[in-house]
Amino acid sequence: MKALITFLLLVVFCAANAQYKAEKLYNSAIYQEEITGNLDQAIALYTQLVNQYPDERIMAAKGLLHLGLTHEKLGKPNAVDYYQTVLSQYSDQTEIVSQSRNRLKILNPGNSGTANNVIDINLRQVWEGGDAFGWPS
Repeated sequence: MKALITFLLLVVFCAANAQYKAEKLYNSAIYQEEITGNLDQAIALYTQLVNQYPDERIMAAKGLLHLGLTHEKLGKPNAVDYYQTVLSQYSDQTEIVSQSRNRLKILNPGNSGTANNVIDINLRQVWEGGDAFGWPS
């Protein structure tokens, strides 16, 4: 029992540590983007965030949104790709999806905010198997 409690505390600590590091990286990128105006450094930090912490879904989705925004500020057409990635891979992050969809509507006024006017219904398996600890139900 003591080993199980120790294991669970370790798992919680690791998850909290990853979330903390992702938030710290995100805040550094925001600082570079909005305070110093160093968009290239912000892009590098957002990219690092998305690549290193894809399981921190809120932070990864925010990183992709800001990658789109920074590319838009630089006049790069691939900003659309980042917004569409938010729609396709992070559909559970409704506020960020809404912001991405709004940016797509502004960039492509004739488009409904999805690629080629296709309705974006995304299915993602959230749970498989037994209960939270992997034991059969």
